[in-house]
Amino acid sequence: MSVNTKSLIEIRDAGYPEIVYVARHMRSPARTDLYAFDETKNSENSRELTFYERFHWCAYIDWQPVTIISAIEQAPMPWRVGMFSKDEWP
Repeated sequence: MSVNTKSLIEIRDAGYPEIVYVARHMRSPARTDLYAFDETKNSENSRELTFYERFHWCAYIDWQPVTIISAIEQAPMPWRVGMFSKDEWP
């Protein structure tokens, strides 16, 4: 799948199924970063994200989940935002 001008990009709330799906198929550099502290390298452990980060969105291209965007409020003002993607995300 490639992104072209006719591709539909949609952002929706993400849950555990979307997070695990994208984690199973994410690009290699993102996998290295995401699993830096997880020796199992198991996509199902991505469930941990849902405990630490309250806000998750999934970007879909042509109805296929391709990236997860997450955010956590660390204090009243600063937020930490992260993202991991499949190869289809430009």
